[in-house]
Amino acid sequence: MNLTTPMAMAAANLQSWLDPAHGYRLTGGFGIAHDTGRLWDALLRYEQVSDFLMPAEAEAAMLQNLHAMFDNPDGLLFVPAGLHWTPPRFELHSLREGLLTLTARIRNRHDDWAADAARRMLQTVERIVRDDGTIDPRRLDYFQYMGEDRPLHRTHTTLDGSDYTAVTGRFIEALVWHYELTGEALALELAQLFFDYHLEHTVNADGSPRAEIFSPDNQGHTHSYLGTLRGLLRHGLLTGRRDCVDTVYETYRDAVSNHLIKPSGWVAHDLGTTLFHDNHGNPLAECTSACDVVQLALWLALEDGRVELLDDVERYLRARVLPAQIQESDTIGNPGMAVPAQHIGGWGCCEYPYSTKAPCMPDYPGAILHSLTDVYANICTRSATGLHVNLHADYAGEGVTIHSERDEAGRLTITLDTADNLFIRIPGWAPPASVRITVDGDDRPVERVGPAAQISGDTLSPPGTVMMTYALPERRSSETTPVGDVYELLWRGDEIAGINPNEGPRPVYPDLA
Repeated sequence: MNLTTPMAMAAANLQSWLDPAHGYRLTGGFGIAHDTGRLWDALLRYEQVSDFLMPAEAEAAMLQNLHAMFDNPDGLLFVPAGLHWTPPRFELHSLREGLLTLTARIRNRHDDWAADAARRMLQTVERIVRDDGTIDPRRLDYFQYMGEDRPLHRTHTTLDGSDYTAVTGRFIEALVWHYELTGEALALELAQLFFDYHLEHTVNADGSPRAEIFSPDNQGHTHSYLGTLRGLLRHGLLTGRRDCVDTVYETYRDAVSNHLIKPSGWVAHDLGTTLFHDNHGNPLAECTSACDVVQLALWLALEDGRVELLDDVERYLRARVLPAQIQESDTIGNPGMAVPAQHIGGWGCCEYPYSTKAPCMPDYPGAILHSLTDVYANICTRSATGLHVNLHADYAGEGVTIHSERDEAGRLTITLDTADNLFIRIPGWAPPASVRITVDGDDRPVERVGPAAQISGDTLSPPGTVMMTYALPERRSSETTPVGDVYELLWRGDEIAGINPNEGPRPVYPDLA
C-alpha cells in the first residue's frame, strides 16, 4: 500500500481547480468559500508529510482571495458581496473549513493576519451561539444581506433546531485543534458548548444510532455526522472525558459499523433522507465518509488503545478509498464516457454502488487528502517502548524505511538505521501459522505482544532489514444495497479482488471470475 502517490495525485487535482488566468480563483464544486477552505487545509497538511510546497504565485493570489472571503462584518468565510463570478451563498457548514484554514496558516506560515482573523471569527460565533449550544444565524450581518427569501440562504444551515451536525458538530474538532495550537481560551469554551450539545443530542451512550439523526425525516449528511464523532473524540481526549471517549467507541462499533458503512467501505452520502440516488435508486455512495471512518478508527486505535481497529483502518483504505481514486486509465475504453482530465486524482460519488467514479469536486479530494496525511504520519510511531509499525504501507522517515507488497503472499520490509525495540502489527485476519519473521534473512520466532510481533532491539544490528510475511487467505462475502441488490465480493486478505455483478464504466474492482 502506497499513500505517497495517491496523496500527490490528490494535491495535483486540488490545484487543477485553480484558474491562473483569473487570479487563481477556485472553480466548480460545492461552494467557492467552502472549497477554498478545503484546499488550504489539505495542501498545508500535505506539506507537513512531504516535500510539497504550494507554488508561490498561486499561494500569493489565493491568499488575496482568502482575505476577501473573510473581509465582511461577520469575519466568517463567506463569498464576498458583489463578486460577479459566483453567487453569494449563506451557509454555516463552512465554519469548520474557515477555522481549519486560519489554523493551518498560523501553523505553517506563522501568519499574524490569520491569528487576528481567527480571534474575530471566534468572537462572531460567540455572538450567535445560544446558551444551549444551538446558534441563531439571524444575528449575522451576512444573513441580513442575503435576505429571508434568497433561495440558497438555508443551505447546510439549521434554523429549526434539528440536526446541527452539519454546522456545529463538525466544527468541534477545528476548535480543539485551534486551541491546542494557540491556547486560545474562547476556542475551548465554544468547543465545550458544542460538545455538551452533541453529546446529548447526537449520540447514545450505548453506541446505538440516535433516532432523530438516523430518521428518514432528517436531511442529514454522513460526512458531517462522522465529523461530529471525530470532534467529540478529540474533545474527550483533550479534557479526559472517559465517558465521552467510550461513547464514541461504542458508537463506532454499532451506529457506524453496523448501520452506516459496509465491510467493503461502501457508505452513503446522505444520512436519513435520501436526497441523491445512484442509477439503481440507492443512496449515492462516496469515499469522503469512508475516509472519515478511517481517521476515526485511527484515533481510537492509537490514542485510546483500541488497536484492533487498525485492521479497519487498513481494510477501508485498501478496499474502497484507494481503489476509488480516479485514474488516468479510467478514461480508456469508455467512448463517450471519458473522465475529464480535471477529475484525475480526485474522488467522486459512484453512479452505481461500486462503479462510475465521477464526477469529482474539490470538496472530496480536499477532505480525503486531509485524512490521508494523518494516516501517513501514523504508519509508524515511536514511544518509550520502541518503534511501532501500525500499518502495512510504504513509509520513509528518520531512521526507518517501510515497504509493503503483495502478490501470492503479503510482505512487509522494514529497514532500520538504529537499534530499537520493534513492534509490527500482525493483521487480525492473517492465519497465525503463516506469519514468518526474518532479520537480515534469518528466521526468528514470532513473539506476539497483543496484535503485534515484537523484535527486541538487543537482537538487531543496524543497519538491517526485518521482514514479515503472511498468507493472503481468500474468502467470499456478499453485500446488499438499500434497494436490495446483492453483490458478491472476492477478498484476498483485506483487499477486494473481484465483484459480481460489475456494472457501469470505471469500476472500483475487477470482475469476479
